[in-house]
Amino acid sequence: MTITRENIERIRQIMLVNMDAIIRCDIDDENIIENWLMGGLPDGHDETDLIEIASDDELFTDVVECFTRCCKRAKILI
Repeated sequence: MTITRENIERIRQIMLVNMDAIIRCDIDDENIIENWLMGGLPDGHDETDLIEIASDDELFTDVVECFTRCCKRAKILI
């Protein structure tokens, strides 16, 4: 498989969906979930949102950092 920008963006989209699932399904803290919805993926996101975030390096990094903060607060990550 050749690594292309398109492939990277597809992988990022999958990562975003999985990060969202972890926050929404595995964390039972409304404050953390609210932080995720404000700084991660918005509530009601669609494919257009995923494409926009995945294609913007800075925005994607911000979302990953938000995910990391949320997981640390939930004590999923140390």
